[in-house]
Amino acid sequence: MQVAELTNIGILLAFVVVCASVIVLHYRRPDLPRTFRCPGMPAVPAIGILFSLWLITFLQWQTWVRFAAWFVIGLIVYFGYSYRHSELARAEAAASGGGDSDDGAPSSGTPAGG
Repeated sequence: MQVAELTNIGILLAFVVVCASVIVLHYRRPDLPRTFRCPGMPAVPAIGILFSLWLITFLQWQTWVRFAAWFVIGLIVYFGYSYRHSELARAEAAASGGGDSDDGAPSSGTPAGG
């Protein structure tokens, strides 16, 4: 039962994010091509947000604690990985003259052995 409730809170919160994103993109980027139409905009996504949050309120407090713990673990993994593997970090390392490329070759412009 604990796994099911943890799955419920994750999926419902993801749905809240999607509904909010639909509303935000509709008004901030009206020029984007739309592959689908949302009827009753912005009422339908707003109702989706409200009902999802309403359903989440029925979950036990332990589910919230477990979700928060897994969320923090996920953020640590995400930012820990992306900090070392981002294009920005690679560009900064190359600009400062330090670090190696992914293939193990030196990042300087001098040929190996010469």
